[in-house]
Amino acid sequence: MSKICTVCGYDKSRVIADARALGLEEDFSNGLYSCCQIARWADEQWEAWLEAMQQDLEAASARDSIVEAVDLDAALVYVRKHRQKFSDKNGRRDV
Repeated sequence: MSKICTVCGYDKSRVIADARALGLEEDFSNGLYSCCQIARWADEQWEAWLEAMQQDLEAASARDSIVEAVDLDAALVYVRKHRQKFSDKNGRRDV
């Protein structure tokens, strides 16, 4: 059974995984940071990631609604392609 901190409620394996994700595994192993600090920082990172993901979804939804509001037929521009004609020795015209 893993030891569970009575303050933060994290077990050692979770704290090590979170410290690794934060790039602080060596500092945690050396005792520079406590499990509670790692747990708090990992939770903050998780919340920031969720918030950023939510903002991305909202921005994508706003872009989708803008695209839906645009008349795509009005956005089409017909272009006539000009082809150069060269004559060869036989008098034919090639493109």
